[in-house]
Amino acid sequence: MSPKETVLPVTYLTNNTDEVLSKASDEGQAVLLTEAGEAKVVVLDIETYYRWKDYLESRTAADSQPPQIFNKAHAQEEVYRLADDAARRAAGMKS
Repeated sequence: MSPKETVLPVTYLTNNTDEVLSKASDEGQAVLLTEAGEAKVVVLDIETYYRWKDYLESRTAADSQPPQIFNKAHAQEEVYRLADDAARRAAGMKS
């Protein structure tokens, strides 16, 4: 997990919405929300969301298939690995 990532139970969002939104929008942190110990949702600031969306759309257009991450459920560690690999590829680094 990167230092700009926070993992919280989804119930935390219900009780602390302003704080979670601040972590994402003001502090630039990705907030991963879990349910029963499994990753369910990621809250991102809007700029990061659009960068990822553009990246995934360009990859989808190039591959003519949706990215594998959207085809099945993944364990939390696998989600981190896939996100790190995608970020490295987007930055032109080896995974």
